[in-house]
Amino acid sequence: MRLGLAQRAVRGRGIVAVAGVVTLVAGCFLGASPVKYPGFGGQLDVADLNEDGHPDVVSCSGVLLGDGTGAFPTSKPSVPPGCGIDAATGEVDGDGHVDRVVLATEGGGRQRISLFPGDGTGGFGAEAWALGDIFPLADAVAVGDLNGDDRTDIVFETYQEGELPQGVQVLLAVDGPERFAAPVSYPDAMAPVPFSPRSLVLRDVDGDGDLDLVTVGYTIPGRPEAGWVVVSLNDGTGAFPAPTSYPVTPPGGRFTSAAVGGPAILDVDGNGTLDVVATTTHVDMAGVVTTCLAVLWGDGNGGFPPYQCLPAPSRPYGHLGEGQNTGDFDDDGHIDLLTTYGVLESDGSGGFPTLNEFGAGDDSVTADFDGDGPPDVAQSTNSGASQQAVNIFLNRM
Repeated sequence: MRLGLAQRAVRGRGIVAVAGVVTLVAGCFLGASPVKYPGFGGQLDVADLNEDGHPDVVSCSGVLLGDGTGAFPTSKPSVPPGCGIDAATGEVDGDGHVDRVVLATEGGGRQRISLFPGDGTGGFGAEAWALGDIFPLADAVAVGDLNGDDRTDIVFETYQEGELPQGVQVLLAVDGPERFAAPVSYPDAMAPVPFSPRSLVLRDVDGDGDLDLVTVGYTIPGRPEAGWVVVSLNDGTGAFPAPTSYPVTPPGGRFTSAAVGGPAILDVDGNGTLDVVATTTHVDMAGVVTTCLAVLWGDGNGGFPPYQCLPAPSRPYGHLGEGQNTGDFDDDGHIDLLTTYGVLESDGSGGFPTLNEFGAGDDSVTADFDGDGPPDVAQSTNSGASQQAVNIFLNRM
């Protein structure tokens, strides 16, 4: 039930205990043992797997089928195919069911991308297609219609030179039993420096109607580590010929490690163009940790100036996941950010100074799980194989 504005102001912000249930106010999230699902964890995605009109949760260790009230009475632990190194969910094979594409190791220092078709009831069938013997290794995969032919294509990214060049690899869907054409390679604007992509997100950032590719990642160990965002604009045919790389690394010094999360793609400053936000953490040679909520301000044509750090809490606030990570959680008309720790609330002027904290997690995604309008949250935690769980936080705005 939504609270009126006056009621919401009276209740204020903070964490309130109500009959043993933890309530975070503004957005108001309920989290308790009845909405904790043990045995599920890792990378999360949201899709309507059983075609009942309610969002379901896909985890690395099974699926949770929502009933539209915020509960997940039907759970399928240990449902293959899991996550592998990375995975993407979408309707890929043209039968109308949600499928799963998984990037995984196949032995001998090689990798394999596999398609597992959805059955429309919440499960996935046996491997129906695969591209094996991938070398050099890849770290991330995504799916979407890249060339506007109403078929779902696959894109993955390799992080160093090998039998495939370092960079973006595109598999366009084709008719016939082969399903996809041979991979076509495009640069990542980072070679020859090995670059580990942590996530790939497809979004139209230049307003031309085609899905562009936004990658976040970092240079791999053995070199001064640095975080980067790479924007690859689609020319409309599924080709990405001219990527641009943007450092999101503190100036000066050398870094022993870097972690980059996201991206979140949203209009931060309200000027009608999409911006790119990433969470970054760098550790320098002296052990000093620097965090930044980095923004690349979009010009509407796919260009971005050097990054800036947005106002954000001084205490740890986690990292952005690559799934659905934005929403107006507190119903104030401003789009907020969902991290692995909670919700970073927008102040409406380009800052995210307030954290509504759930506690540390591995991944978080948002959807309206109970059908009441405000966005809810699924968070995965993993303090050991026997302790992993998915926690559902319902927004009671």
